[in-house]
Amino acid sequence: MRLAGFVSWAAFSLVVSYLFFVADAGFRRLGEQYPGQRSGGLLLLLVLPLLIYLANRVAAAHSLRRHVTRSGWASADPGGREWPWAAMTAGGTVQIGQTWEFETDGLPVTAGEIRWRGGALHGAVSRPEGKGIFVVLRLPRAAPSMALHMPYEFVGDAPVLTRPALREAYLGQRIPPWTVRDRELFTVTGERRPIRPAMVQDAVRRTLLVAGLLELVPGGLVPDGLVAGESGAGDGGG
Repeated sequence: MRLAGFVSWAAFSLVVSYLFFVADAGFRRLGEQYPGQRSGGLLLLLVLPLLIYLANRVAAAHSLRRHVTRSGWASADPGGREWPWAAMTAGGTVQIGQTWEFETDGLPVTAGEIRWRGGALHGAVSRPEGKGIFVVLRLPRAAPSMALHMPYEFVGDAPVLTRPALREAYLGQRIPPWTVRDRELFTVTGERRPIRPAMVQDAVRRTLLVAGLLELVPGGLVPDGLVAGESGAGDGGG
C-alpha cells in the first residue's frame, strides 16, 4: 500500500472510530432512559452507510440508463472486438463492463467501464489495479504509434510530441495519459465512484482534446465545451 493510501485509510479509520465512539456514548445514555433502544440505534449506525452506498449505486445506474436511452448510445459487446490495449496487459488482466458506441462531432466513439489488475495498462494508469472509464476514439486516418504515459513519458518520435501545448495540457491535467495505435486513440480514467453520465462525457471530452492537440481530427483543437451526446437530450449525470 502506498504511503498516501495508508495515510488516507488511517485517517478514515480514526474518523469512523471517533464517530462510533460518540454515537455509542449517545446511545448508551439513550439506553439508560429508554431500555432496549441502544442496540437498535447501534444497528442503524452500522447499516446506514451501507444503505447510502447502495442507494448511490442504484441512482447512478438509473441516471446512466436514462442518459443512454435519451442520447441514443448503442450498447456494444465487449467481447466482439480486439481492444487497442491488448499489448499492454503485461501479465495482468483487463475486464470490460458496460460498453457503448456513439458519434461525437462525426467521430466514432466507444466508451465504457473498465477494471484492471496485476499491473495491466502500465503507463496508461497510475495504479497497478483499479477501475474507471475507457474511451476509444476512431480516427479519420491511421497515425504513427505514440503515447504520453505516466508519470511523464513520451513514446514515439512523431514531431507533434514536441509541441508545448500538448505538454502544457498534460501537466495542467487537462488531458489524461493517452495512447495512439494505428487508427485508434484511447484513454483510461480511474474512477472509484459509481459511474454517471457526466463522468463519461468528461472522459470523452478530454480524449477529444488530445486528438485535437495531436491534429488527428478535422478542425484542429477541439473546444473544451464539446462533450459526447451534448444535444440537450441527456440528463447531465446529475
